Amino acid sequence: MWKAAAGFKSSVVGLGRSRREYPFSDSLTHNPKEADPAATAQRGQPSAFGRFISVRNSVLARPAWLICIDGQRMTKKAQAAISGLAIAFVVLCPFPTRIAQPVKVEFTRIDGQPVEGVRVHKHWESFALIGSGRDEAVTDASGRAAFPARRAYGSIAMRILGRAVTTIAVHSSYGAMVSFEITPPPPFEVVFRPPVFSPLEPFATSGSYRDVDARVYFPQTSQTGQRVGVTGEFATGSDTLRFQLEEKSPSRSSQATPGLRPSVSD
Repeated sequence: MWKAAAGFKSSVVGLGRSRREYPFSDSLTHNPKEADPAATAQRGQPSAFGRFISVRNSVLARPAWLICIDGQRMTKKAQAAISGLAIAFVVLCPFPTRIAQPVKVEFTRIDGQPVEGVRVHKHWESFALIGSGRDEAVTDASGRAAFPARRAYGSIAMRILGRAVTTIAVHSSYGAMVSFEITPPPPFEVVFRPPVFSPLEPFATSGSYRDVDARVYFPQTSQTGQRVGVTGEFATGSDTLRFQLEEKSPSRSSQATPGLRPSVSD
């Protein structure tokens, strides 16, 4: 009985030594003698399913990035530090969100001829995320101007904090604002005709006209010419803004034009 116990002890010690020498070896092949090609040939090659199960178990049981660096077993503190850094990277690393798709602006006369030289400004800003700017373009000979897509950047933590702030503070803003400002060259002015544009109520303060994408238009006419502001959702919807221009005479420009409500006097 003593000899049997001594033999069992030596076998356990040998198994532990082989485990320390070959930390990533499988339990069936940790012994170098069993890695003999002839012995492997006698046992037969494992099936594809058996190889898949073996690899899966080894990866799940001993992930290399958490257990070992240069063959040394990592401590629990090191594992916790690496896991914390990975979680912090995911939570704090900013990633982009498109707030405005590529937009094309087209200007034509009433007879369909393109209008060159129309100046268009684009202003975009994101609330709770990082990103804002201003673009400017002038229509070419085809009457077109193009603006690229714009993105804002923010991490998961910034987005959660922004949502929480808007929930607590009612008057705070979250999201993005994209607006266009159009300045036709005199004596041209933008005309708003149905069914493309529908007029808003006379008492509406958010604009004068609205299109099918619920974008609001603010035309204003002065002695120097007309300016049209456009606000709304530009991340989705139509990617082309089409306008018709009409040549106004000086006498008609001084009168009430679309977008300006005539004053009512007693």
